[in-house]
Amino acid sequence: MEPVALADADRIGVIATEDDLSVDQRTLIGSLCERGGRAKRLGLPRISRWRRDRYLAVRHSLEAAGWITYDRYGVLALAPDEGRRIPVPSLPTLANERELEPYAQQVVHSMATTRFGLAEEDFRIENTARGGSAPTGGKWTRPDISLLSVETHPWFPDVNLMTFEVKLGTQLRVDAVHEALAHRAKANAAWIVTDARCTIDETRFDRIIREARTHGIGVVVIDALARNGEVAEEDTHYHVHAEAAAHKPEPETINDFLEQQFPAALRNWLRLAISRALLES
Repeated sequence: MEPVALADADRIGVIATEDDLSVDQRTLIGSLCERGGRAKRLGLPRISRWRRDRYLAVRHSLEAAGWITYDRYGVLALAPDEGRRIPVPSLPTLANERELEPYAQQVVHSMATTRFGLAEEDFRIENTARGGSAPTGGKWTRPDISLLSVETHPWFPDVNLMTFEVKLGTQLRVDAVHEALAHRAKANAAWIVTDARCTIDETRFDRIIREARTHGIGVVVIDALARNGEVAEEDTHYHVHAEAAAHKPEPETINDFLEQQFPAALRNWLRLAISRALLES
């Protein structure tokens, strides 16, 4: 067996339950989930950048605990469920979408700052799924999470609204794409956020991705989060399987959405942000 560096006691510890998994261990398992549960190290982009001793320490710890296997051809694979003990290793056990929402909000925040390049003061995230019982216009009119941003350009401010539909992997179906598409009628882009791909049947997942790409709906899979259910952005990892296409809705439809779905405090923030952007342009 190759030598293993065990200097980081927190990273390589006893793995009795899912909560004992370190961030590195979750990252390796989540990366395998993204590749259908089987891949070589070089086929896992985030893992291939690790130092050799770091990779070997994490791999051997997961092998010893029965979470993954490694064959003589250099192929890593998720162990069968009975070997892994828990079928969804990269997220806490979640009973419903409501429990997934805070993790999805953390991913949306990470996307806003790193993927979309927004400054903290230029955007707000709202859990519109919990916006109360006010009427919103019928079925599929209330997205779970909304991202509202204001960017300053040389001559005018740009207001952008994105919606995010949250789905547990075990409950993800093609109709989630159509639900997100309905949300996009009043937004600039629409996404689906779901949990670890290990919970999703491969054939069904591929069909959903094809449908999402056909309609320009983004799909984000959360593959690793903080230990013990704590939300921490530095421990949050996600993978984009489909990009969201840009959409330009009619101004009155966005106005209606803001009036129906956003609280007064957030609408006031938008007024101030637009005023600030006009002064800076």
